[in-house]
Amino acid sequence: MCSIFRSCFFFAENNYFSTLSNQTSMKKIGYYFLGLTLVLSILSLKGGKKEESNVNDTCKRDESVEKCKADLNPFRYSGVKTTHVISKPYDQVLEVAMPLYYDTEYRFVFNLEGLNPDIKVEVYDKTMKDDSRKKLYESSAKHFQYEPSIADGLNRLYINYIVPPVEAKDEIMEKGCVILTTGYRNV
Repeated sequence: MCSIFRSCFFFAENNYFSTLSNQTSMKKIGYYFLGLTLVLSILSLKGGKKEESNVNDTCKRDESVEKCKADLNPFRYSGVKTTHVISKPYDQVLEVAMPLYYDTEYRFVFNLEGLNPDIKVEVYDKTMKDDSRKKLYESSAKHFQYEPSIADGLNRLYINYIVPPVEAKDEIMEKGCVILTTGYRNV
């Protein structure tokens, strides 16, 4: 019995230590993978910043928002929506949906000062996926206002920014923004 007990104890003891050595080697492998993941993520972040240097950002958001807020009077400021636009070598249509409350007068103030002069803004009653939509307003001015009619009974407006193609100069991309400030008449 004793010899069987000793052999059983010896087997259990060796199995325990082999499990410990497997756990430490697994920890080492885990640390290697963690270190490799950190190094790769740091390298990818540096790569992203390198691409950012090839972008000419003309968006002056704070100045544009202040100009738009000044044009909201006598309407009460409700919010601002900034749409970032990156010029590409093909046409783009960016759509923004704006919710409206029934029987409320709204004023939308647009500022496109930091963008290509050929950008157009079109306002529709339905999304661009719907063929029966109706154009309510269109402008290509750099700074303008639009007040939707309450008589239309709309609960949402769809604003499309039509961005023409721009050829990249010396691998530098043009980036800007459209500032849309909303206000409602204080009842």
